[in-house]
Amino acid sequence: MLAVQCMACHAAGTPLEAWSYEIPEEPPAGQLDVEISHCGICGSDIHQLEDNWGIASFPLVPGHEIIGKVVRLGPGVDKFSLGQRVGIGVQRSNCGGCDCCGAKIEQLCPKITKTYAGPGKDKGGFSRYIRYTAHWTFAVPEGIPSEQAAPLLC
Repeated sequence: MLAVQCMACHAAGTPLEAWSYEIPEEPPAGQLDVEISHCGICGSDIHQLEDNWGIASFPLVPGHEIIGKVVRLGPGVDKFSLGQRVGIGVQRSNCGGCDCCGAKIEQLCPKITKTYAGPGKDKGGFSRYIRYTAHWTFAVPEGIPSEQAAPLLC
């Protein structure tokens, strides 16, 4: 297992504190690991930390404006290379079978899962690493500085 160091909130309205969680050493098929260099904070992160919407899952590792470099590739991930700079936004997955997905507007899928605090209690970008779905990971053009690219992923 691989220990992932992060900052987490353990109950609504409490401060972020150092924490870690474990993931298997290698990413599964279709996923990759990103070493995070930058992560913005958004109003929705604050709402989740405060559990204003009543849907937060704790411990909660916020952050969905993520920039970093690919450090591990799962089987079948061929559109990225090790060391490539990538970005991760708010959406982790889609169903693949609804009208929106069929029309290639997956971002409107009614069954999307979010970067964190979703059904799988996934973790966000206030972390050293993130394991993520390659389909929802994006190459970041070299001409955009990481600190400026991260907020664009909101």
